[in-house]
Parts: sequence; C-alpha cells; structure tokens
Amino acid sequence: MPRPGRFLAAIRRQHRQERVQPCWRCGLEIDYDAAWPAWNAYTLGHKKPWSRYPALRYDPSNVAPEHYLCNQTAKDDDVPALGKQSREW
Repeated sequence: MPRPGRFLAAIRRQHRQERVQPCWRCGLEIDYDAAWPAWNAYTLGHKKPWSRYPALRYDPSNVAPEHYLCNQTAKDDDVPALGKQSREW
C-alpha cells in the first residue's frame, strides 16, 4: 500500500478526473473547475471526522467529495441531510 498521504492524493485525483457528484453533505453539484478556496470548489471530506475516529483517516469508505465550504463549516457531530422530505413532520 502506498504511503497514506499519497493514498488520499490518489483518491482526490480520481474524483477530479471522474468529476464525482454530488457533495455528500449538501447534495449540490460540485464545481471541479472552481479555484480553491471558492465555496463550491472540490475538496475531499471525511464522513466520520478523523479527529474523533483516527483509525478511519485513511479508510477509503470514510472519504467522499464535498464543497470546500461544506467541509470548513462541518462540525464533528454533523450528519449529512437526508434530502427533501415528502412532508413536514
């Protein structure tokens, strides 16, 4: 297995090449051509924050594409939205 940093870099390259959509946190389209740090620029995010789950830092099932802003404003206890609900509960 390659070094961990290179492993995540390979996932980033793959997402950029395939233009994986949508942002896993908000569900909106990611602009892969936007220059960082534009709010809608691509970044690789961790589903479970590695600050609380250090063993999952390099787990490929724990990373997903997201917007820069979604990544920066996420809290450690955030859970992605479920999407549009069929009605108000």
